[in-house]
Amino acid sequence: MKFKFITGFIRKGRNYPFRDKWYKDEPFIHIDEKKKKELKKRGFLASIDGLYDFKKYRCSDYISQRDYRQLHPLNGSFSKLIDNKAFIPVLFKNHLEYLPDLCISIDQGFINYAYGIHSDAPDIRALLQCALQHYRELFLKPVNDSGGNNMIIVNNTNINGIIKELEKRKSRVIINNRLKNEEYSAKIYDGSINTLRVIFFRPLGKPVKLFRIFHRFGTSESGNVDNCSKGGMICKVNEKNGTLTDGVIFGSKYENGWYNSHTDTGFPVDGFTIPDWENKISIIKSIIQNLNFLNYGGIDIASTDTGLKIIEINSFPSISGIQIKEPALIDEEFRKFMFSKGLRENADVHSDN
Repeated sequence: MKFKFITGFIRKGRNYPFRDKWYKDEPFIHIDEKKKKELKKRGFLASIDGLYDFKKYRCSDYISQRDYRQLHPLNGSFSKLIDNKAFIPVLFKNHLEYLPDLCISIDQGFINYAYGIHSDAPDIRALLQCALQHYRELFLKPVNDSGGNNMIIVNNTNINGIIKELEKRKSRVIINNRLKNEEYSAKIYDGSINTLRVIFFRPLGKPVKLFRIFHRFGTSESGNVDNCSKGGMICKVNEKNGTLTDGVIFGSKYENGWYNSHTDTGFPVDGFTIPDWENKISIIKSIIQNLNFLNYGGIDIASTDTGLKIIEINSFPSISGIQIKEPALIDEEFRKFMFSKGLRENADVHSDN
């Protein structure tokens, strides 16, 4: 009896966020209430208002946030594993050139590993002080947080307070050397590490395949991260030639908007071509071939002054950003993949509005 109660409770807990409360974490957006209700009826969050072109494409060409969330987890037991940032150096141990020079994993007060530093440091304090002395600035992030939450730049002014927090044995974090943007990226915006969001999937019976690429840039609103949920800007990248589209800012406290230039620096992004793109896309495709055990995901790669560096992997990247400029389901191979994973046709989304 007790066992039935527990399994029933777990089952309900799994279903809860993906069904009637799929919209519960939606940020406040300035939008007409009637339009908001219509979007919600069709499974879309109000935060996509102005992002999707429902006049050019059918609603059924888009994957709604409601239907997308019901697919989680698309990678089964691997999902939690790859969402853990501490796992990345293990996964890419044979390709350390694509990782930050420094990788330290601290789990509840214990040092799991430390790559990129020659130190016999006996404890966290000695290790981080040695790392800071060598790299000048570090970047700390919780292993499981997403959306750019709780990312901290570590330097001489805050190192002692951070060490004290880590010594309390309550945190699981990964620490890297603070990366520097490649020159082109720094000119567009240098207040954050700007990443390429690479979406990939594995068609039935085939190796993993690149689906879409986007370039994200931080803004004065997003702070030291480039996440869209924090107010960062995102541009779609032409896979063939590395050219950017205009950028969009959405999901923040302001109204959604499209911009031809970066909102802080004024650097023109629309039509800008990423330097040395042929080499970069070749490396990116090589990197994702290491992920053939996954069905689907997104990998964030920074173009730095020392080359492409993997920042993190997302087992279930936000569907909103993936569909700027064009819906996901117009790609027939991706459409078949998603329906094979349980995406269902919905009577609410057969409209050309």
